[in-house]
Amino acid sequence: MARSGNFVLVMLLVACAIRVQAQVPSAKLWSNGTAKAAEYRAVAQADLARRLATLSDADERPVPSGFPYDVQTLRELRTATIGYGFEVFTLPPAALKSEQPVEQGVVSTGTWRFMVMVGSRPVALMTLASMSGEMRVVEVGAAKLAKLIEAMASRHANSADRLRFIRVYEAHQDILEVATSDAPPRYERLASPGVLLEGKDVRTLLP
Repeated sequence: MARSGNFVLVMLLVACAIRVQAQVPSAKLWSNGTAKAAEYRAVAQADLARRLATLSDADERPVPSGFPYDVQTLRELRTATIGYGFEVFTLPPAALKSEQPVEQGVVSTGTWRFMVMVGSRPVALMTLASMSGEMRVVEVGAAKLAKLIEAMASRHANSADRLRFIRVYEAHQDILEVATSDAPPRYERLASPGVLLEGKDVRTLLP
């Protein structure tokens, strides 16, 4: 029985690895061509495969209230894959008060988030963070945020823009940094999609 279970898990991992190649267009906007990104994606894929291994293709039961994935039935979740991922950055308090350009003050939090996809539709975010020196899945959910990020990123899909996700804890704000090769980065608040700010305007977000 253990061998059978291991075989199912391996097959799910292979399926996830194959399906993840069919990325949505906005996936190319994030700076994820690093060994670290590939390593963390593998962690996310393995975690999702373990979760999916407990589900049945024939399970049409509706999901319970508060379910972390935006799906209608457990059978629908059975087709989920790991989509693109992105590193979570922040602006420390000192950087917010500094006169230096905002992009120079952005630092990594060490956290990564990966889209959980059903087809081309995001249904959740899987969050990875370092626990005892090892990257692990610490949270799954935030379906509304996943959809908002994808909707905002998709508007840049046909451009040469590069994106960074920045969580400004002091201002309780999430913003996307939109960088181009020929101009200073601009910033788009997730609370106000479509409104681009210059770097100096980001500091006005502070309460």
